Amino acid sequence: MLLQEIPALPFALDVQSATAWLDQLPLGNIRECCQRFLPVQQALNVYPMPLQLRFELLERCHPMVQGLERGLLPHFIDADFPMEEKARKIASLAARFHLEAALGYRQLVEAAAFQEAFDAPCRLFIYRRCLEHLLQSMLRSAQVYEAPSSSVLSSFRRLYRHAVAAEVLDAAAELEGRPPVVLRDLFLRFFLFGLAVPRGLPQDETQRLFDGLALPAKQGSPVADEAGLRSAFCFDPEELDILVPVAPGVPAPAGLPCVSAERVLSVLRETLRVPVAPETHPLRRVLPRLGDRLPCLEVAGGRRVSLATGFKAVVPMLKDIEFRRSKPGRRTETWAGNELELAPLDSTKLHIAPRFTGRTLAEAVVASETAEKNRMVEVVPSALPGFYLLDSGRWMLRAGSLIGLNSDDEWVQLGVLRSGQIRDGRFWHSFELLGANPRLIRARNERLKDGARNAVWLEASEPDGQVGLLTEPCKWRGGDGVMLDFPGGKRRVCIVKLVEASPSFYRYTLAESGAEEAMA
Repeated sequence: MLLQEIPALPFALDVQSATAWLDQLPLGNIRECCQRFLPVQQALNVYPMPLQLRFELLERCHPMVQGLERGLLPHFIDADFPMEEKARKIASLAARFHLEAALGYRQLVEAAAFQEAFDAPCRLFIYRRCLEHLLQSMLRSAQVYEAPSSSVLSSFRRLYRHAVAAEVLDAAAELEGRPPVVLRDLFLRFFLFGLAVPRGLPQDETQRLFDGLALPAKQGSPVADEAGLRSAFCFDPEELDILVPVAPGVPAPAGLPCVSAERVLSVLRETLRVPVAPETHPLRRVLPRLGDRLPCLEVAGGRRVSLATGFKAVVPMLKDIEFRRSKPGRRTETWAGNELELAPLDSTKLHIAPRFTGRTLAEAVVASETAEKNRMVEVVPSALPGFYLLDSGRWMLRAGSLIGLNSDDEWVQLGVLRSGQIRDGRFWHSFELLGANPRLIRARNERLKDGARNAVWLEASEPDGQVGLLTEPCKWRGGDGVMLDFPGGKRRVCIVKLVEASPSFYRYTLAESGAEEAMA
């Protein structure tokens, strides 16, 4: 052990000194305790030390992380949003403590001497500790309606690569007093929690979702590489945030690993068997996001629509439509936003597998999202309000992509691609509408003062009944004042919550803040 005093730490760099310092922290004063503990966590993560010492210090800090998390919960659970800035900073510490702990355990995994320094059970224990801290960081970020740190995704990506290389994905990690967990199941929980859009749920339902995603872990490994596995999504091992819906029973492109949500869905369906009506339950919209089969209306045929993928492609689509609507004699009535007129299609081609031509999955998705021209796809309505089924014509589309549908050169329907299913021998994507009558505007964050940017205004719609704002991923947060520039005037609003954070876009709910100027 290193015995010399480290000036930046309030104790000597050894286990005994660290334990004595932790024991004297004032747990009764949560604010002071947080202020003293976080700098030490950060310092320990940057100081070089033997692996065994780092491991022992992390284990000594683990109970403190859990205790501080419990103490912080009353500061944000059932709180009013947006929170005051001081309260927001305190609430965000729960996610931060777990992230710092995960970064410490990740250093052990990535160390060149990891294999030699620890025996096999201890190595699996370290993987589990790291992954569980990352998952808890994701949960607490979701419950304060903030985007997770970029370090969370990068850590999952790096740990996955190490686990694959070490051939331990199928190994069960033991933890004293708790059931063993297969490492694959922890990665599965990471994938599915993100796909479920937890920030759009009430805090208690977010916790129930998080807990429900852990239940299938005892039933075996829902993630597998075998061709033909019944699965919902394939993913790029190098880019874990790129998941593509695939057809059950059809081999994934290039033998890519797959994520199956089937066992999770059975657990969540049981959750819906509660005294409230299933169609109004907050988790009801989560099921099709994870791959549950959408009920389809019995119709003669679908409708051909023009599809734009990604925020950058949606902007010119909206500009074009607004230009057309501004011409004299064009229709200007308000569109209901949740119905499609259906017309028979000329094409009856059958498409099962997504298009994949020798490139990486990430490259194929980017090629799809950066196509110069919008493409024509077929859309049919679902019996579940707010959802459509979309046949993309075998284009490679990622789950969570922002999609614009232009059905008649009058109105754009804006939504998100979720999962997929087989229907009548064809593979259809699930498409979830975000809101009615999207309008392209300019928005300026008054806190950041980083200039105006393109944004999309969504009028109040089901299920949350709140107005929404879409932007490209940015650093806006709850409580920020934003000036919106409409064609006919300006409006000041306040960001209430970040309810969806995908690589393609961020979606916020808003509250009015200040008087409106002239509006068209």
